Formats: sequence, structure tokens, C-alpha cells
Amino acid sequence: MAHPVRADGAADRAWWAAPPTRRVSHLPAVDPEVLRVALDPLPPAAPVVVHYRPTAVGSLGDLVADVLDQLDTAACAMFPGWLPDAARLETEGNLGAAAVRALAARAAARSPHFGPFLADLAERALHGPRQAAGRSRFAPGYAPPGSPG
Repeated sequence: MAHPVRADGAADRAWWAAPPTRRVSHLPAVDPEVLRVALDPLPPAAPVVVHYRPTAVGSLGDLVADVLDQLDTAACAMFPGWLPDAARLETEGNLGAAAVRALAARAAARSPHFGPFLADLAERALHGPRQAAGRSRFAPGYAPPGSPG
């Protein structure tokens, strides 16, 4: 991977500007160690970067399911960082679940995120790691009509 920094140290453009935006990019020829160094520290405007190395060879569907499960687990582990108002909610009972769903719906209304999916994710994350691994009620790849990407 060529790093877009000239010998004098000036950057011609951000290194992440080359891959297409708003989609997954597969970088099979990139040395993982070189990528790790390029991402440390990650600039504030950089996109999310996920390094994934399959543990087993299987069908493409199995690979996609595994990646989605790992991303779901990561999102649940980062909770409530992506929904800060939920930090004070109780994990037990229906009141906490209803409250976290309402907070997620409010956050989605101010963003391009699909509200029902965000509410589902927030509720699963609220209940902790044992329940968080449960499947979303949304099919992989589901995008409601008119949603981005």
C-alpha cells in the first residue's frame, strides 16, 4: 500500500481517499503490519477500519455471516459509547428496554441510520454480552426503501 506522503512529509491527500466511500473495501495485497502502522494514530476524519482474517474456509455466505456477527459483537461491546444517554439505564426489566429503544429512535431521527435496526441493536446491547450475541431481527443486507447504501 503506497502511503500518499511525499518525501518532504506533506500529504497530497488523505490516505483513505483512494478506496470507494460508503462501502466495504477488500485490500488483499496489503501487508497487515503496514496497514496497522498507517492507522496508528487514526486521524479523526478517517473511516472505520476493520481488519478481519477468516479463521476457517467456508462458503461466502458463512464468511459474511461471521463478519456480521463479529461487527454486531463489536457494536454491542462499544455500547453505550454510541448512545451515551443510555449509560444510566437499568439492564433488567422492560422499562430499560423501552427507554433504550426510545433513545435509539431519537438518535436515528437525527442521523441517516435506520431507526428500527438501531433500536434493536441498542436493546440487545443493553442486555449485555450473554444476550447481545443473539441475532438481529433484521436479515443481513436488509436496507429499507430509500435508505443510503
